[in-house]
Amino acid sequence: MNPVSIPECLPGSANLLGEPARLSILWALLDRRAYTAGELALVADLSAPSASMHLARLLEASWVSVARRGRHRYYTIADDAVAHAVEAIGAIRFTGRPRRRPPRPQPDERLQRARSCYGHLAGAVAVSFWNALLERHWMRRDGRRFALSTTGAGGLARFLQCRRDDAVLTSSLTPCMDWTERRFHLGGALGVRLFGTLRDRGWLMPVARSRRVRFAPGRERALVQLVLDGAAR
Repeated sequence: MNPVSIPECLPGSANLLGEPARLSILWALLDRRAYTAGELALVADLSAPSASMHLARLLEASWVSVARRGRHRYYTIADDAVAHAVEAIGAIRFTGRPRRRPPRPQPDERLQRARSCYGHLAGAVAVSFWNALLERHWMRRDGRRFALSTTGAGGLARFLQCRRDDAVLTSSLTPCMDWTERRFHLGGALGVRLFGTLRDRGWLMPVARSRRVRFAPGRERALVQLVLDGAAR
C-alpha cells in the first residue's frame, strides 16, 4: 500500500484542535458573539496568562480575530471552516463538564435596545441594521475590510441626500463592537452621518443626561425597512 498523502495544514490544525483549552475557547465562540480574554479564561477554566497564550496561538493561525473597543479586546471566530470543524467534533463526541457561558453585563433594556456610541447608533437596532447591510448586499466584506457595494452606495446616497462619490460612502466602513450585543454595528464617519440624519429628520431623539436614544413612533421597529427600502425606491 502506498503512503497516504495528507494536506500540509492538517498536522498543524490537528495540533491546535487537540488542546482541550483551545477547543473550549473555540466552542464558546461558536455563538458568533465576541468575548474578552477574561471571559474566555473563565469558560475554559484557565488563568488569564494561559488564556492569552492560547488566544495568541489562535490569532497567529488566523482562526480568531480581535477587535478593540475602548480598553477591551473582543475575540471572535474569524474563519467559518474553523467553526464547522469544531461543530463536527462536537457532533461526534463531547464529554466532560458542561460548558459555562461567560457572564455578560445586563444593562437597562432600553439602553441595550438603542443608544448613542461616539456619535453613532448602537444597540440591538444598530446591530440589526449592520446585518441587513450585509444580507442585502449593500455592504461587502473583503477579509477584515468592509465597504459599500454599488447598490449600497447609491441607496445611502439617496437617503443621506449626498453624492454617490461622497468620501463617507467610498471609504472603508468602520465596524464597531457593540458591548451589549457582542456583534458589530456601524461606526466611523458613515455611522455618524447616518445618526445625524436620523436625528435631524426626527426619527430618533437623544435622551437628556443619558446615552439612550428614543425613536419616534414606528421608526425603531422599521428602521431597516425605512432606510434600505425607502432609499431603494
